[in-house]
Amino acid sequence: MFSRQEYLRVMYRLFSLTAIFFFISIMPMNAFSLPENDTVTADNLFSLAREKVYAGETEEGRILAYAILEQYPEYYDALVLAAITLSWEGMYDSARVHLKNVFEKHIAHFDALNAIINLEIWDGNYEEAIKYCNTGIDYHYETDLFLFKKGRALRLAGHLPLAIKAIEQILEMYPDHREAQYLLVWYKMLMNRSMKELFEHNFIIMPASVHPELFRKRSYILAEYHGDFHDSPYERRWHMGSAGYSHYTSFGPVTARINFAQTYFDGRGLTRYPSLQYELESYPVLSADYYAYIAYAYSGGSSFPKHRAGLELFRNLPHAFEASLGLRYMYRDENFFFYTGSLGKYHGNYWFSLRPYIYREDGGISHSIHMNVRRYMESDGDFAGFSLGRGAIFDETYLTSDSRIYLNSWTAGVEISKTFMSDYLFRTGIRYAYEEHETGSYRGRIIFHAILRYYLGS
Repeated sequence: MFSRQEYLRVMYRLFSLTAIFFFISIMPMNAFSLPENDTVTADNLFSLAREKVYAGETEEGRILAYAILEQYPEYYDALVLAAITLSWEGMYDSARVHLKNVFEKHIAHFDALNAIINLEIWDGNYEEAIKYCNTGIDYHYETDLFLFKKGRALRLAGHLPLAIKAIEQILEMYPDHREAQYLLVWYKMLMNRSMKELFEHNFIIMPASVHPELFRKRSYILAEYHGDFHDSPYERRWHMGSAGYSHYTSFGPVTARINFAQTYFDGRGLTRYPSLQYELESYPVLSADYYAYIAYAYSGGSSFPKHRAGLELFRNLPHAFEASLGLRYMYRDENFFFYTGSLGKYHGNYWFSLRPYIYREDGGISHSIHMNVRRYMESDGDFAGFSLGRGAIFDETYLTSDSRIYLNSWTAGVEISKTFMSDYLFRTGIRYAYEEHETGSYRGRIIFHAILRYYLGS
């Protein structure tokens, strides 16, 4: 409980602040002035303006900052504060003018440098942000802030090796810098495709302060459709829909799905009830060089295998290469084991990958092999790609609807992925397979998929 004196002191302060805002709100800006030579009043008003801005009342805080500048045009902290509020609202040109006015007098102004770096990053001018980072490093070498921001700007500008060097410089000076450690892990992961694709989903093992513009989207809900169609030796239409939720955990991303499928057979129509499958998968990150893939699915319906599982270990290699070894398992009346691995290379905006599958069939060893190429665009979630292969792909759910393995087949496909409205990702692709379903008898098969994800705030 407040004492009487404390209560009166609080009420007096509230009354004073209310009076200031009342007179400011009813008077024209050019009519407001501060007492001459009263820098204490200006400083107090600036402190109040900062409180308002960082409490979310940006308009009120900006009015106070401009009021200070009317009386004290060289009160640069107020000019920087006004610029920060403008940049938050997307008025980058106006904010930029304010900050450059500050630099005309004080090129090393700490808060102005920090503000304009943020502004240029938000406005997509990464090279400009890097220049201001270099200025900050030259004048404020005692702090790691500008070197840290330079690493971010370099990554966004596409200079990933230089970004890694910048973060390594921080760790040379501050070996226990946790955020730099997290960022170094992430940037090394981005040097190869698989982790790039993983982290496009914003499953980042780092605190929000490292990359706040990405970290807020660690989770998403998803809706998917997969179709598998052929007309020989009978007409079959296999439809699968999925609904699920994916979330970041302390050891990596975890995704839970419910898959439901119905099949149309020639002359019999759709199956009466959809089959359900319950699926859980995760990508635990073990270190900067290792991560894993773990998955399991169960179904009691006829359109899916009863059990399906996957396990794979990935290793980052020098020169942006990646290799993996893994196992796939499926049970439908009998056990099937498939051994797999991959060799990938991330080069510039391109990703190249080769993946074989090896398994026993008819008492011998059989294999299939598939190649993927992707061209990534400006955003990590935007790409276009194509694939070529021979034999079955045992990571794709729709292929488990047949117990027969179609070894003697050739496939080719295209895929495109696009983010839009900031919070959505849409991906679609189609593949054509020419496969031998009986000795000497071939058929065409079309496989289609569409995926929609909606990213959630943290």
